[in-house]
Amino acid sequence: MENSSLALRIAGGVLISMLIISLVVVSWNRFSKVQKEKAKSDEIKSISDFNKEFESYNKDIVRGYELVSLANLANDTNKKYSEDDGFKKFNVYISMKNTDAALSSSGSGTEIRYNNKKYFDFTDFANNIWPGLSNGDKKAIKDLYFRCVDVKYDKVSGRIITLYFNEITKVEN
Repeated sequence: MENSSLALRIAGGVLISMLIISLVVVSWNRFSKVQKEKAKSDEIKSISDFNKEFESYNKDIVRGYELVSLANLANDTNKKYSEDDGFKKFNVYISMKNTDAALSSSGSGTEIRYNNKKYFDFTDFANNIWPGLSNGDKKAIKDLYFRCVDVKYDKVSGRIITLYFNEITKVEN
């Protein structure tokens, strides 16, 4: 009788300890899941905040001075984030009706980088050529009107990586 009583107590202790261990494992899994969801939510918010800053330029009428600010923001962003960390370089491309006339007196000796025959890299332009332009050329570019025609997102991170703009006349809406 004593042996069966002792065996029952041991079995009960083992059962209770298994229940406690199971409860700890389930609680840990739920806690881990909540932490992962919070981390994912924080990452989505970070991407949303990043994109919001650039999406404000995705509109029908953007002035040249706004594009200069956007290009400076893009250059600052590219310096802040490393491509080694999986961040893709942010670029602003514009198409002007008469690029050669607008930039004829730049005199910087630096070539404008085109990504194709229609668009040139305004991010690079603002970083390398803009400082060497005359005040008249700077004013001429700042006074132009543009329309955002395309926005490209990184397929992996979801961040905006490129904005495309076409020059428009002021009366176009």
